[in-house]
Amino acid sequence: MNRILLDQNVPYPIRTLFPDREVKTAYQMGWNALGNGELLRAAEAEDFAVMVTCDQNIRHQQNMATRRVGLVVLSTNNWNILRDRADDIRRSVEELAPNGYAYVECGLAPKRRRTGPELEM
Repeated sequence: MNRILLDQNVPYPIRTLFPDREVKTAYQMGWNALGNGELLRAAEAEDFAVMVTCDQNIRHQQNMATRRVGLVVLSTNNWNILRDRADDIRRSVEELAPNGYAYVECGLAPKRRRTGPELEM
């Protein structure tokens, strides 16, 4: 079975995008204290096919060519934005080759307008 691991920075509702797959979080696996390299090794040891993360730096920190687990990086961890890109996320995970890499550009959350006495004129 193609198992999916969600890094601890990925919103929990992402798991609902994959009803036919076994989806676990790093926290559920007891791996929430592991660094990126250790987490990828643990995922491989437990036969996860794909790890989904919002960590923008992981690709530059790890040599994915030597990995058996694929990596999907999301551009944000804002669930309201990710929900709107559900089809792109699902497709990226489903089409990912072993030890492959995919970046899903989902956009960014709108910046909050700051209000307060210091901004009033």
